[in-house]
Amino acid sequence: MRFFKKGPVPRALRVWMKENAGLCRYANLPSDVNSEIRRSLLSEQGFLDAYTMQRISEETCHIEHFRPQSHFPEASLDYANMHACWPPLGVSGVRAAYGVRRSLQGGFDGCDMLTPQGIGSLRSI
Repeated sequence: MRFFKKGPVPRALRVWMKENAGLCRYANLPSDVNSEIRRSLLSEQGFLDAYTMQRISEETCHIEHFRPQSHFPEASLDYANMHACWPPLGVSGVRAAYGVRRSLQGGFDGCDMLTPQGIGSLRSI
């Protein structure tokens, strides 16, 4: 994994969130806003998968949420929680498990995880 410096929140996302305060969930994003987010992520990641460093493009990636939307709905529109990753959505027979895919029963504080944004604080093993 390589460090990626996050850029500013894409304008389309900022505007949409301001205009749609009651609908602010990732699932409600219009396709044009989603596309701008994807382009912004690809640009700041140098068109590399956030985890595998594989070359990706708009057609070969999806937006990955490091903290899964299913467990962290409040982070679904947090741009800092989004990364461009392979594979694109809807590829038959391909399932990539990135982000936090372990049991979350004990909670999650992020201290024992590495993200593409940097090391942050780590627990000693």
